[in-house]
Amino acid sequence: MGLRDLIKGQLLDVIEYQTDDKRILAHRFENGGKQIMIGAQLTVRPGQIAVFINEGEIADVYTEGQYELTTSNMPVLTKLKSWKYGFESPFKVDIYFILIDEKIQQPWGTPSKIPIKDPDFGIIRIGANGYYSYKVDQPELFIKTLVGTDSQFTVEECRPHINGKIVSSFTDYFSESKVTYFDAYSNMDEFSEGVAGKIGETFSGFGLSLSDFVVKELRAPENVEKAMDDRAAVGAMGGMGMYQAKVMTDATADAAVTMAGNEGGGMGPMGMQMGAGVAMGGMMGNMMGNNMQPGQTAQSTQEAKPIVQCPKCNGSVAGGTKFCPHCGNNMAPAVSGVSCVKCGMTLLAGAKFCPECGTKQSAVCSQCGVELTPGTKFCPDCGNKQ
Repeated sequence: MGLRDLIKGQLLDVIEYQTDDKRILAHRFENGGKQIMIGAQLTVRPGQIAVFINEGEIADVYTEGQYELTTSNMPVLTKLKSWKYGFESPFKVDIYFILIDEKIQQPWGTPSKIPIKDPDFGIIRIGANGYYSYKVDQPELFIKTLVGTDSQFTVEECRPHINGKIVSSFTDYFSESKVTYFDAYSNMDEFSEGVAGKIGETFSGFGLSLSDFVVKELRAPENVEKAMDDRAAVGAMGGMGMYQAKVMTDATADAAVTMAGNEGGGMGPMGMQMGAGVAMGGMMGNMMGNNMQPGQTAQSTQEAKPIVQCPKCNGSVAGGTKFCPHCGNNMAPAVSGVSCVKCGMTLLAGAKFCPECGTKQSAVCSQCGVELTPGTKFCPDCGNKQ
């Protein structure tokens, strides 16, 4: 082997990195102690970015493509090494290949139940888990904050750094948004989007971009889960306030049963039932009263309507109903066309007193004394003209 071949064997003329391992995020190119020769070929494959680092300082960055290394395409390195007229001697730098393909559905979870302040339940401890997807979008920052001097950096090595930030951001979001555990559990998709907005800032600080984030499961203490079930059951009665009233009702009823069952109560099972009934009745009355507007009473909430009979089918009909629900008859009072004998107001059919002046409308036949209806011109009994 000649001297020229020996020297060439100590220089790099091809720089590239190939891998099918989807776990790799960053790989430092192994140069075997060789220096880079003038005009060396750099190949950056799809899904990769190559970063040159000179003595710990990030220099030139190359995206997908093939490059012949000269001073024209190494401006930062040229400046760092003070190559005024181009480099003629081989040089050494660290080269990192960053894999920028998306790393999908990476798991995350709280290591234990974490305390949060819930507007409904106060301080409770909850657990959560899910998954997220991300990729490297700022290689220089990624190397500075996470990779450092590692020869190879994987998603497994990255996960503890990210998961710790996710848990803290998750806790902060609960505190800042004032969202309740019940609402978060009931609207998991919307809750995931809210948390993702908070966590996205953390990813950017690592040179990463968050493309997907999902809260798959939320876990709370058993008593909170039971409270949620109870709240859902009484949700139609007014939400959390009614749930609290229900809790008070149950507690009062239990206390009443206990008191009635004591020997001093002297009423035995009957007393327990009566005590519970009175307590439940009182509490339900309070619950209904609390839902009314100020100044409103149970009677004024829905005033009773008089019951009238349909003149056609004699069915019972609520007052004010326009048509009979039994036969469809028009319930509007019929007008007689007869005027009051005193004030002249038009009267309803069969009216015996004027609703305007109160005058009695019936009359008697001047000849036979039979009672006549208002407006009668001839007596139906004797035929006498009136």
